[in-house]
Amino acid sequence: MRMRKARLSRFVLACFALALLVVLTVALGQLVASGPPHRDIVTNIGPIEPIQSTRPLERSIVFLGIQFVETRRLDRPSSEQRRFRRQRYHDVFRLTPVRWTPKGTELAEPFTLEALHYSNVFPLQPPLTVEEGEVYVANGRKIEHRRPFVEPNVLWTGQVDRRPSAMSVFNGIVYVGSAGQVTAIDMNQGGRAQILHTDPTMDASKGQAKPIDFFVRLGPRLVAIDNVVVPKFAYVFERDAAGRMRFLYRDDLPEGVNEQITHGTGSGDAMFLTSRFGHRGAFGYRLYRCRVGASSIANSTVARTAFPRGTFAHDRTERVGPDLGGPWTGIAATQDRILLGGQHKGIVILDPDAPEAARFVDVGGTCDGLLLVGKTVLALVNAGRGTNSKIVAYHWNGATRTLERIREDTLTVRLRRIAR
Repeated sequence: MRMRKARLSRFVLACFALALLVVLTVALGQLVASGPPHRDIVTNIGPIEPIQSTRPLERSIVFLGIQFVETRRLDRPSSEQRRFRRQRYHDVFRLTPVRWTPKGTELAEPFTLEALHYSNVFPLQPPLTVEEGEVYVANGRKIEHRRPFVEPNVLWTGQVDRRPSAMSVFNGIVYVGSAGQVTAIDMNQGGRAQILHTDPTMDASKGQAKPIDFFVRLGPRLVAIDNVVVPKFAYVFERDAAGRMRFLYRDDLPEGVNEQITHGTGSGDAMFLTSRFGHRGAFGYRLYRCRVGASSIANSTVARTAFPRGTFAHDRTERVGPDLGGPWTGIAATQDRILLGGQHKGIVILDPDAPEAARFVDVGGTCDGLLLVGKTVLALVNAGRGTNSKIVAYHWNGATRTLERIREDTLTVRLRRIAR
C-alpha cells in the first residue's frame, strides 16, 4: 500500500513538472517572438514634423558610437580584483569613431576596451570623452589619447592609480573620475597629472568608495556626479582666476527608491539630470533641476512620469504625470529649452518651467542617443530590429525654438548609443 502511494505521488509530481515545463517553454517562445516590450516600438509620436533647414551647417563633429559586446569574467584577476568580488567582471565595448560633416558621415576603424562592471541593471557607458576630434578613453587603468581618421591614431598613453569610471575634457585638460577621487591630466604639458580631490570619507583600498559616473560642466564649474546607491553625491569644482580647478564642496543629489541618474547637462547655474526608478513592478522617469550655488545645491523636480505596477512601456494607459517618452537616452540644453532623446517620442523639446507644454519631433524610429554641438543636433535613430543605425541631423532655431531637419545618414553598423 505504501509503495503504491509513493508511486502515485511520484507520478503526480512528474505530471506537474511536465506541465510547468510546457508552460514555461510556451511563455519563453512568445517572449522571444515579441522581443523587448519597448526597444523597437515607437508609440505616441507627436504631430510636429521638422521643416527643411536652409541654415549654414556646423563644422565637422567627431563622436563615438558605442556597442556593448559582453560581460567577461577575468580568468586571472589580480590580488586586488580577487579581494573585491565585483572587480572580477568587466564590460567589453566596441567603440566606432564617427565624423559628421556638412557633406556626409564617415566611420573610422573600431576598437575595443574593457570597463569595470559595477551595474546590475545595464552596462554603463565606458569612460570616454571627445574634444575637437581628439578622443580620450580609459582601458582598465590605462588612458589612451587617440586621433581617429589619422595614422597612427594612438598619440599618447598613460596610467593612473585608480581605475577611471568617468572622463571629461576641456581645453586640453582631461578630468578623470574614479572611486572617491578626481584627477586632472594636462595634455598641454605632456600628460602631467594632479589629484584635485580625494573624498576623505571613502576608503578605496577596502572597496568602500563610490565611483564618479559622469561630469557636467557649468561655465567655470565642473560637477562630478555619483549616480547610483543612496546617498548620491555631487562634487563641485571651480576654475580660479589663475585658471586652476579647485574643489569647492560636496553636496547630496536627489534620492529616490531604486533610482539611477542616467544623463546630465548644464545650463546657466543649473544642472538638469534624468533618472529612472523602479519599485515592486512600478517604474518611471524623472527630470531634475539642480541649481549649483557657491556652497550648496538646491534640487527640484521638473517632471515625473510614473507607471503603476503591472504596466509596461508599450502600454501607456496608466501613468502619473506627463508622458514625456522615457526611457531617455540623452539630454542637451539650449538657452531656455531642454532637449530629451526618448525611445518612444523621438526628441522632446521641453520648457523646464512648463513641462506640460512639451513638444515632440518624430525622428523615424527610436532615438537612442542625442548630441548638441553648437546649433547642430545629432540623433542616433534605430528604426527596427536588424537594421543599421541612422544619424539624423537638425539645426536648432533659437528664435522659433524649433528643430529644422538637415538630413539623415545611414551607417554601416548598428550602434547602441553615441557619446562625446
